[in-house]
Amino acid sequence: MKIPPPWSAIETDIRTVMALAADVCRNMIGLRHPSGRGDAAAAAFLGMETLDGVDGFVVEEIYHSFVRRPDSKFLAKIDIERTQFADAARRCYDLVTNKGPIEHIRYDDDRDDGLHWLWYFLSAIPGDSYGTGAFDYSDLKHDPDSNLRLLHDLTSARLTLAEYVDDLTKADTSWEEWRSTCVFTPRDISLLGDVNIRTVRNVMGPKGNKPIRTETMGGKASRSDLVWGDALDSLEWLAGRRGFQPGPLSPQWVDGRVPEIGSLRALAAVPGVVAWINRTTTDELAAKLQWPSEKVRSWTRGKDIDPEQAQAISAAAGLDGKAYASGIKSLLG
Repeated sequence: MKIPPPWSAIETDIRTVMALAADVCRNMIGLRHPSGRGDAAAAAFLGMETLDGVDGFVVEEIYHSFVRRPDSKFLAKIDIERTQFADAARRCYDLVTNKGPIEHIRYDDDRDDGLHWLWYFLSAIPGDSYGTGAFDYSDLKHDPDSNLRLLHDLTSARLTLAEYVDDLTKADTSWEEWRSTCVFTPRDISLLGDVNIRTVRNVMGPKGNKPIRTETMGGKASRSDLVWGDALDSLEWLAGRRGFQPGPLSPQWVDGRVPEIGSLRALAAVPGVVAWINRTTTDELAAKLQWPSEKVRSWTRGKDIDPEQAQAISAAAGLDGKAYASGIKSLLG
């Protein structure tokens, strides 16, 4: 998984955004208004006692001599502790830096309290320096490699993976009807595998003749980034990437869910998903079984299921072979 920016860099960008927003506040009320209301409001917004010494816009105080080199002393005056902005960013940062077990991720809570708030603040970032002509700050939200945008997208990718695993391991008979199998965007796959997005796009296609089958995001997509990648294809491909380190998936946790899985297609995919997330490739899994790789690939897509071989493939992935075989036999009737 792509390494996120250091927290210090994210803090700097949060403070920069706060300075831009403070200038919006001053402009709305009246910059250097005789009543002092604009400066007082901006100072309170930034957690500063006063804006004494700030002659122009607050954002101009951040950088030395019109060069994008942060003024650490001034930045330190902007208090972001206990702000919703910093708290949301920190929650996202902890999620992508502390790669604990996938099954421990509470994706709904992390989206509500972290990811969605972070996107809200990103969408509210002013794009320019309010007529000063000094800088354009639109890259803070539009550049996919900017610190805050990258943090958001990394968080989104890991939460998408956690939600897919949760859905797969509690799938019932209606799962195949309501849950699309294509869930990862090219950006997700690129970040999860720490690979160039062009590399990802080159292995994606709608015809099934490339490693990752795609579906358009509604309507006709003319760009390759407006597609979803098949989840199983994506994870299978990612398992062979050196940078794919999303955190482990406990086979024992999956064992506890196997008896409740009511979809044959979902249950058939489980050994592959467990192996791939734990960075065992299809070829490596096939070698353990002394099967052709295509047989493993076919099984994980719910094809050519032989109940007599269920124990072997599940055990090779680290699962409880007997429990898995029992589930397969039950669903096959």
